[in-house]
This record gives sequence, C-alpha cells and structure tokens, in this order.
Amino acid sequence: MRFWFARQTLTQLETPDEMRGRDAAVNAIFIGASNQLGEFESGATAALWGPVAWRWLFPALALRDHMQPQAPRP
Repeated sequence: MRFWFARQTLTQLETPDEMRGRDAAVNAIFIGASNQLGEFESGATAALWGPVAWRWLFPALALRDHMQPQAPRP
C-alpha cells in the first residue's frame, strides 16, 4: 500500500497540470485492471497445468495429510 501512495504522489508532482486528469484516468484503468489480469493469468495457468502437475512437481507436498504443529514463539 505504501508503494501506491508514493507512486500516486510522484505522478501528481511530475505530471503537467493540463495532463493530470488524463494521467490519473490511465493510472486508474491500469490499477483497476491489474487484479482481473492476475486472476485470468492464475486461471489460465491452473487450466493448463492442473492439479496433476503440482503433484508431479511437489510429491512431498502431495503426500502430506496434516500440518506439523509449531512451537510457540517467545
């Protein structure tokens, strides 16, 4: 979240006044679309590789049936 504030601040400082609205609109479109693009990429990868590939790539993970308890931190 901090990176977003820094980017937004720099964008407003470096963009000329007459272009600031256009720049904010383009920035909002890219930020708004990034989640959907990420979901699409994840879905396409899952459809391509499927759960079988993960079992082949990580056989030890596929054989686990429970998590190991961890000692409490001091």
